[in-house]
Amino acid sequence: MKQDEIDWLGGHVAFWDLSELDDTVAVATQIECLKEDLVQVRYRDCMLDVGWYPSFVLDGAFLVKVVSLDWERTIFEERVTELAELKPSMQRAARIASDECGQ
Repeated sequence: MKQDEIDWLGGHVAFWDLSELDDTVAVATQIECLKEDLVQVRYRDCMLDVGWYPSFVLDGAFLVKVVSLDWERTIFEERVTELAELKPSMQRAARIASDECGQ
């Protein structure tokens, strides 16, 4: 998966580790790539964060979050288990981050 497949709406991609994931292949065959730290996108007053919880465990899920920069306040949180759901979830999170936190 490539970071330019998402419109980050002014956010800056600070960390991207989804390049190895293939959204045409089942998650179960890519478990070695699924860890807690996958994506961080910075906005003026918050961070969009994506990880797989728990790391490397098939029964886990992607957690897509928008949090305040001090990580004390969660603005948006969504769990998805399929790669086909991940891009739309990240796009929703980017819209919320852009609206709530500025660019």
